[in-house]
Amino acid sequence: MPRWLPWSFWLFLFLPVLDVWLSLSLYGMLGIEAIMGLFVGTWLLGGWIFSRQTAAVVGRALTAFRQGELPADEIRDPIGLVIAAALLATPGVVTDIMGFALLTPRLRLGLMKVIFEVVWGSIVPDLLVLPPPRDRDDPDPARPDDF
Repeated sequence: MPRWLPWSFWLFLFLPVLDVWLSLSLYGMLGIEAIMGLFVGTWLLGGWIFSRQTAAVVGRALTAFRQGELPADEIRDPIGLVIAAALLATPGVVTDIMGFALLTPRLRLGLMKVIFEVVWGSIVPDLLVLPPPRDRDDPDPARPDDF
């Protein structure tokens, strides 16, 4: 079982509960109009920031491609932006805070590097099980020759 699976299960289980509890607490203090305004406002502001960040990432990726470099950060960055957009589109205070945090470029890049290392390190080795090397002098009809 991958290392990240147990804590991600609990995160996805308790995050909505925490979000609903905090939203209902704010509803009791501020009222429905303020809460709906807060949700719509964060959705609009998040969408605007998302579009600007996406344009910047595409620009950096194109610059890296023109210089003949592989844009590793620019490949990870859009994944973080999509996660941020999904969190901002989900009504809730905790998801909005997490979404705005992911719209911060340095935090997003750092978090995406950690996520890629954890997920890549636990899933990919299981997928890339290579056969043992064979001796070239010993032909095996069951395995075709390597080209």
